[in-house]
Amino acid sequence: MKKRIEWVDLSKFVGIFAMVWGHSGVNENMDIIIHAFHMPLFFFLSGYFYKDGGIKKKAKTLLIPYFAFGIGLFLLWKIISKIISLPVYYGIPELIRGLFYDNAVLSPYAGIQWFLTCLFLTEVIFYIIKKCVKRERYIILALVLFSLLGFVYPMLTAQRLFWALDCAFTAIVFYGAGFIVSSHKISISEFLKKTWAKTVVVLVLALMAIVATYLNGYVNMRTMQYGNYFLYYISAFSIIALIMLFTKSISQIGTIRSSIIYKGILYIGQNTLIVLVMNQFFNQLFGWYVKPYLYVYLVHPYITDFVFAIIMLILMIPVSYITQQFFPFVLGKPIKKGEK
Repeated sequence: MKKRIEWVDLSKFVGIFAMVWGHSGVNENMDIIIHAFHMPLFFFLSGYFYKDGGIKKKAKTLLIPYFAFGIGLFLLWKIISKIISLPVYYGIPELIRGLFYDNAVLSPYAGIQWFLTCLFLTEVIFYIIKKCVKRERYIILALVLFSLLGFVYPMLTAQRLFWALDCAFTAIVFYGAGFIVSSHKISISEFLKKTWAKTVVVLVLALMAIVATYLNGYVNMRTMQYGNYFLYYISAFSIIALIMLFTKSISQIGTIRSSIIYKGILYIGQNTLIVLVMNQFFNQLFGWYVKPYLYVYLVHPYITDFVFAIIMLILMIPVSYITQQFFPFVLGKPIKKGEK
């Protein structure tokens, strides 16, 4: 079994916690920060591990969960809607339209699954670019052109493309950047070994992230709200770089690595797909019963939402374990030998 890279799992945890926290409820300023980086981070990390010829595998590990959880959550919602009176109507026509075109945006539980198809289409587009273009400078040029296309497209039309293809025009910039950084990871690591260099880089990145995020305001990749073209990418890439530096440093501290909390965080980081697809269901279900009690004891709504997000992630640990052990096929993975 291939050894996992801990800083990557830590970075994925940061991204998924930001998503869960954002869905639980945050103030306006935190919402701006979260949307500035959390989805670009996942595309960047996916590109970091790009391999030629991996499209077939990606189709299994992205599209099978997309359809499996999309249909499963639909059936679950139908059962719950019979028990509790819910205002949103979502039938078979909406399910079909959601799964095959607009990524279940009408679904009460599966709206976030746009990421799965967007990532798959991003992988396909980047695979084509790599096949047609060999030199890195031309790959960068292609990414710049896609960044312009992604920025201009929502200005030209309100018509959304199937499976969030229009989001992929922007997502591929982060995906491609992850691939390029991975190609130069040795030289980058050598440079950052110098204390003065790392200090300067962190300070510059922090300044860029703060200024660009503040000036650009709220953005949202899913709805293609990017604000200012330059500020959007400066903000996202600066925060992503800071997260990478932070998680790499944390993963090298022995006392932290031996703690059970650290191991739990790593496990969640390894199972972000399950958290992603189940988050909205858990958020609504436990929001009905858990949040009212948290509000009583914690009083402040933002503290309550933060604690609620932590509870959601803790609950996802057994769900992830059960899914991995007994239902790996819904994740596009083979059933282990000896299991039925």
